[in-house]
Amino acid sequence: MSPPPPSSSSTVQQQQQTPFDAFNARLQAAQAAIQSPAYIQVKSLTQRNDASAYARLQSGGQAALTHDDVENNYKVILMTQRRDDMYESMAKLVLGEQYGMGFSMHTSSFSLEMESHFEDAIRMATRATDLATRFDTLLGFTLAARDHNHWMEDWEGEEDEGPPFQAGVAQLGRMWNTLLRETDENLGVLSADTFTRQGVTCMLREFKEAVEDGGEGMVTFPAFGNATGAGGYSTIYGTNGNYVRIYPMHGNAVDITGAEIR
Repeated sequence: MSPPPPSSSSTVQQQQQTPFDAFNARLQAAQAAIQSPAYIQVKSLTQRNDASAYARLQSGGQAALTHDDVENNYKVILMTQRRDDMYESMAKLVLGEQYGMGFSMHTSSFSLEMESHFEDAIRMATRATDLATRFDTLLGFTLAARDHNHWMEDWEGEEDEGPPFQAGVAQLGRMWNTLLRETDENLGVLSADTFTRQGVTCMLREFKEAVEDGGEGMVTFPAFGNATGAGGYSTIYGTNGNYVRIYPMHGNAVDITGAEIR
């Protein structure tokens, strides 16, 4: 016996659900399934990322975006409570006495401080008793280093020797490369979370591009290819979709709700 046809109201609802709506629905369902307190948006739709999709958004709104527009241009990392706690802990490590201030100011000496911060974070990750803790530790530090990135472009060091943090960057890249060969289960990424691995890979590609550009050819972050338009803002959203924290990176971005962030 075939199932009854859907009601007219449900048919209309299905017809009205856009790829953008479907993405949001999947995201909310994943957050609920793993009890995620927040998510970090690591890639947003910008004109620099995808000029054609951005033009469709500007002319027709979110409903004009195709499935590929949404899937290619919005990347998020779902936070667990431990990931969020680790992120805050690593922000304190990176910023030191400036943590918690409304804004931070750095000179080129910040690059020397980052050299020891890389060592501390890598030591913590190496000593982690399981792969999931190592994943959360590396994620927290990489996000904190990415969000407070003055050290990448304004560094102290001899021209023929390069930045002081190049060894730390290379070791961090190697650790990520090894870690991401593991299964989601081993990394503590639950099966309902189909977003985090893609979001982390996207974030690492952007990190690679930024740190290698800042290092003027003397810094290498192994693997992960090119950023291919990754970027925008590292924005943390709570489960209700409201901003929790926003760390601007570069350019104007359209967040997951479609509002432009300046």
